[in-house]
Amino acid sequence: MIVAYRPIGRYPLYDMTVPVYGNYIADGIVHHNTFGAGGYEMTCHVTGMYPEWWEGKRFDRPVRAWVAGKTNETTRDIVQTTLLGSPHTIGSRKRFDGTGVIPGHLIGAITWKQGVPDLADTVRILHVPTGGYSTLGIKSYQQGRGSFEGTTQHAIWFDEEPPEDVYGEALIRTATTDGIILLTFTPLEGLSKVVLSFLPRDMRPYDPDDPDNDEQEY
Repeated sequence: MIVAYRPIGRYPLYDMTVPVYGNYIADGIVHHNTFGAGGYEMTCHVTGMYPEWWEGKRFDRPVRAWVAGKTNETTRDIVQTTLLGSPHTIGSRKRFDGTGVIPGHLIGAITWKQGVPDLADTVRILHVPTGGYSTLGIKSYQQGRGSFEGTTQHAIWFDEEPPEDVYGEALIRTATTDGIILLTFTPLEGLSKVVLSFLPRDMRPYDPDDPDNDEQEY
C-alpha cells in the first residue's frame, strides 16, 4: 500500500491507496470525520463531479445509490445532513437548504419518508456531465435486511458498521453493476464477521463453522 496525503474537500486526509483499483482506507493517522470522507465520495458519484486528481472508481452516467446509518434518526441527523443540509419549507414545499456536501442547486425532486419527521426517502440529484439525474435512497439498518432487497445499485454508503445480513444483501445489489460499497466506522464490535471479511483468510482467527477451514493453515 502507498500512504498518500491529499485534500478531500476542505479537509486534509491521510489515506492508504490500493494500487490499480484506486481504493483508499481513511486511516487514523490524523483526526478526521470519516463520515465527511464518505459523504464527499458519494457526492462525487451521484453528481459526476470528480476532481482532477481522483484516481478511484468513476461512473460516467447517472447512478442509483443508497446511504444508510444505524437508525432512522441517526441517518437523518448525520448522513442526510452531511450530504444535503437541513430541511426547510418554502411555501408548501419542503426542501433542503443545500448546506451539505451536495450543492443545493443540484438537488431535484424529493420524496419524504412516512412516520419519521424530516427524513427523505429518495432524492434526485443532477448528474452534471450528462444532464441526467442520479437517484439517492436513504435507509437505515433499523429497517432490516428486507429493505435492502430488490434493486441493483451502483454505490452504497454505510455510516457505522452494518449488520452482517445487511452488508451481504448490499454486496448482492452491486454485483451486476460493477458497483462499490463505502463503509465509514470505528470497529467498536471488534473482530465481527463484517470486519473479518476485509482480512486475508490466513490472517483470520480459526472459525470451526467456516466451510473453508480445510483450506486454511494455522
